[in-house]
Amino acid sequence: KARFDKRARQIIAMGAIGFGEMTAEHVSRRPGHPYITAPPDHPLFLHLAEIAAEYDVPIDFHMEAVPDDMATPDALKFNPNPEKLRANIRRFERLLAHNRKAKFIWSHAGWGNTGKRTPALMRRLLMEHSNLFMSLKIKKSGLRGISPIDRTRQIRNVWMGLLNDFPNRFMIGSDYKLKGKGLPGGKSQQIPRNFLRQLPPRLAQKVGFENAKRVFKF
Repeated sequence: KARFDKRARQIIAMGAIGFGEMTAEHVSRRPGHPYITAPPDHPLFLHLAEIAAEYDVPIDFHMEAVPDDMATPDALKFNPNPEKLRANIRRFERLLAHNRKAKFIWSHAGWGNTGKRTPALMRRLLMEHSNLFMSLKIKKSGLRGISPIDRTRQIRNVWMGLLNDFPNRFMIGSDYKLKGKGLPGGKSQQIPRNFLRQLPPRLAQKVGFENAKRVFKF
């Protein structure tokens, strides 16, 4: 814990404006892609929340939603993924409640591999945890049933309602893998841009940049 604490503070001293992307449940989607798991309420995650609150920086958190123990989806039944995934939502809520001054950004809203990160689940968590934020990942990959957009790339009504009800808690998250050539162009940027164009102008400003600016203190 002492080594962990020292390293976290060094990272902030070097100029970091947040911690992440941390993970509590990351599934492998292809050969060479890692499976990583850790309890969301692990003592070191709890301690990181205390440090993040002290410095007022957010924690970017990657976690497949698993409300209850479940069999790994058929499409992911290969090594190194386990046969079963352990429930993590209640333990995630313990982390959120540990220090309300610590801001958590749950990455990749609208995308996932378990099909359990529904608008209903996110609505409940946002209502009960004022320090929880969501970053959106709007891509063709992932399960279509939980995507914010339909096959015509129109925003689903349930998602529009969620964004309107929590306008200060969502932000665009690209999840782009940069390889020294700058931001990718073309269709990879067209989808989130089209998404923002469908939002009311004031909401689009908040989701597009204002919420991130406030949380990260840009």
